[in-house]
Amino acid sequence: MPTLNRNHIHSLPLVVPTILVLNEYESYVEGLFLKIRKNNNQSKTLKNLRDTLLPKLISGELQIPDVASDEEVVD
Repeated sequence: MPTLNRNHIHSLPLVVPTILVLNEYESYVEGLFLKIRKNNNQSKTLKNLRDTLLPKLISGELQIPDVASDEEVVD
């Protein structure tokens, strides 16, 4: 099986993007990373709510009223 050595790596062409391309890429992914951070924060909040409420619901310490039927929600 052939191996990959330093000479193989140095012989590979490397494409370096222009500053304009880098700036466009950065502005595009910046919004994606912001969404990821928001989703992670929301996920943590939901996990904490679940971990707090579920034991109380299971033990009967906390009760919730019956959820409205689908027809009531649509009206």
